[in-house]
This record gives sequence, C-alpha cells and structure tokens, in this order.
Amino acid sequence: MQKINVIPVLLVLTLAVIGGSCSRKEGVDTPFTRIVGKWKKVNYATDDNGNGAIDPYEIHEVENGVNNTIAFNADSTGYETNDFTPQLNFTWRVVEDSIYRTGSGHLSIVYHLAAVNSNNLTLTTNTNLGLAWYMYEKR
Repeated sequence: MQKINVIPVLLVLTLAVIGGSCSRKEGVDTPFTRIVGKWKKVNYATDDNGNGAIDPYEIHEVENGVNNTIAFNADSTGYETNDFTPQLNFTWRVVEDSIYRTGSGHLSIVYHLAAVNSNNLTLTTNTNLGLAWYMYEKR
C-alpha cells in the first residue's frame, strides 16, 4: 500500500476552502448605483384631477412602437431620446431621493425617485400642469 503525504493534501484542501469562500465584493448599493443604466419608458401619468396623487385610471401605457429612452451613465452624464426628437444630453446627480438633471432640452428638472430596483424605475416631477409620473423598464 502506498503512503499518502498528508501535509500537501491538507494544504490543497485548505486553499480550496479559502478560495471558495472568497467572493467578489459588490459596490455599495445606493440610489445612484441603482439608476445607472438605460431605461425605456413603459407607462406615464399626469394628475388629471389635481388631487396631488397619481390614481390608477390616470396611468397610461406608452404606445407600441414609441421608443422613449433615458440613460443615466456612471460618470453623471446621460441622455433622453425618443422617435420624434433629437437626443437631449444632460448631467445628473442624486441628493437623497431626488435626481437633479441639467442640460439641453430642459434648463433643469428635479425628479423624485419614487422607486427603483434592478428592473423598474419610477420618477415623479412637478410640472406647470401638476404632478407627472413616469415608469421605466431596464434595457
């Protein structure tokens, strides 16, 4: 019967356990990191009855074939585009639950970050016509 040297076997097993337990550290999860990416508008609404809230009957789907996209880049630049207008470039920053956007097409706009996860982004803003609401899907 052949003798097995236990020390090299234990060393290999130890390295395998240590290597397997190491995992890549993910970046910090913040509103900024969650909204970075390209998003397609799928629903929109305005507060038609002026009650200060978006009611379910005020929500409308974006028509099929209409591509309205907003992109938030990690370098705090971005753009919004749709089928009918030129691309609008902007810079952006997050402060608490608000997104401050400045650039072409809008001198400035402040969005309230209503919700964001890996698949959906919901923004609201106050306009001269009242509350506006937008829902996007991640592209």
